[in-house]
Amino acid sequence: MGWCSQHGPYIYYCKRCLPTNVRKLQDRFNDLLTSPWTLSQDAFGVCGMASALYFLLKRSDKSKANELFNAAFAEIIAPKAKVKAKFRAANGNHYEIPFSYVGRRYFNQMERMKQKGEFADASREDDFKVHLVDFGMCRALGYLFKTIHPAKYQAEKAAIWAHVEGGDVPRTRHDARMQGNLPLRTNALGHILQDILDLTVTCIGFNSGGRFGYQTLAQKEKQMGEPLSAPPVAYGDFSNVDEFFTIFNRRRASLNTTFSIAGIKALTLITDPKLGKRFGDTKSELEGKYIRPPSPIAGPAVSPDGPAPLQRQRTVTQTDREVGDPYDHWVVLENATRQTSPNSVHVKLWTWAERFELRFTDDAFLHAVHDVIFGDL
Repeated sequence: MGWCSQHGPYIYYCKRCLPTNVRKLQDRFNDLLTSPWTLSQDAFGVCGMASALYFLLKRSDKSKANELFNAAFAEIIAPKAKVKAKFRAANGNHYEIPFSYVGRRYFNQMERMKQKGEFADASREDDFKVHLVDFGMCRALGYLFKTIHPAKYQAEKAAIWAHVEGGDVPRTRHDARMQGNLPLRTNALGHILQDILDLTVTCIGFNSGGRFGYQTLAQKEKQMGEPLSAPPVAYGDFSNVDEFFTIFNRRRASLNTTFSIAGIKALTLITDPKLGKRFGDTKSELEGKYIRPPSPIAGPAVSPDGPAPLQRQRTVTQTDREVGDPYDHWVVLENATRQTSPNSVHVKLWTWAERFELRFTDDAFLHAVHDVIFGDL
C-alpha cells in the first residue's frame, strides 16, 4: 500500500497521477525510436537494462521494441481490452507484463519528489510522468528476466544485497529495494540480451589486468555470474589495450549491425578538454564533471561543484574520499579506435541520455573498463 500526497492511498500505483493524455506516452516512445540516445537512465539503477533497451531501439526492425512498449503499457493504452498485448521472448513464449510491476517503483520515486517540493513547476511533473516510458520499458525487461530466469534473477539480487551490506554502495538494502535498483553482473546482462531480446551475444571479454581487472579466476567468476551456455559464447581476456582491440576489431566488424557494451568503474571517467567532448559540441561544457547520473544511484555524493578533474593517468580507489568511490556502470561503446603518438584510446560511448567522445591513455582505459559484451543486433 502506498500513499499519494495529492490523492491518498493506492495499492500499486496512483492511477490519478498517470499522464492524462496517453498519447504523450506514445509520443515519447516514438521519440525514442527516432533518437534512441535520448533514453534516460536518470535516478534508477537500471543502466544495464537501459543499455539493452538502447540496442532494441537502434535495430532497423522496430517490431520487438514496439512489442515491449505495448506489453509494458497495455493496462494504460488499452485498459478495457479483453486480450492484453504480450511480449514474445527469444524462447518463443509470450508474456504479459503487469503494469503494477512496471510502475510502482516509479511512483514511489515520484512521491518522494513531491514531498521534497520538486514538482512546484507543473511542467516538470508532466515531464517526469512522460519519462515513465524510459524507466517502464527497462523495468519490463527486469520482470521478464525474473519470470524467465528466476534463479538467475535471485542470484543478482543476492549479489547486490551483499554489495550493499558490504559497504561498497552507501545505500541501505531498503532504499535500494524501494528504488527498484537491479545492477546486473556481466553474464546476467548477457542472458537478457540473448534469452529475452533475441540478440546474439558473440563474445564476452574480461580485463585480466589493471587496477580493476580480474586478477584471479575466483574474482572473475564471482563478479560475472553464471556463464552463458546456449548458444556457446566465446570468452576472452585482455590484459592490455592491443589485446582489447584484437577482440573489438573482430567482433565490431560492422558498427551498424553489431554492438558492444562495457562494464566500467564510472568515477574513472570524466570529460575534460584533454580527454574529449560530447558528440556535436563545438566546445566542451563538461570540464571536470563525471559521466554519472544527475542524482547518483551509487557511490558517495560529491560536492555540487564536483571534485577537481582527474588526470588521465590517475586511478580512483575505494579509499580516495576526495574524489569518491568508483562504482560499476554499463555504457554502450558506439566505437573505439587505437591511436599512437602518444598511445591512446579514442572512444565514442552512450550513457545517461548523452553520447560522449573521449580519449584515454592506455593506462586510464584499462583502469576504467573491466568487461565488454559483444554481439549482433
